[in-house]
Amino acid sequence: MSHLEVLESELRMFQLELPFQQKLALARYCDELARWNEKVNLSGLGGASMIRRLVVEPVWVG
Repeated sequence: MSHLEVLESELRMFQLELPFQQKLALARYCDELARWNEKVNLSGLGGASMIRRLVVEPVWVG
């Protein structure tokens, strides 16, 4: 499952709607975060939990 697919699923769970371009940008951010997280432990999170905690929850709160 791609980061975009996970992001869209998590956004649905929080009943959040974002423009497609914004979802693409956030998915690219998740791609980069996951890539760098393999080299340097940036967050200690991965997969859906990373997307939920570091992207979707801040969007929901903000």
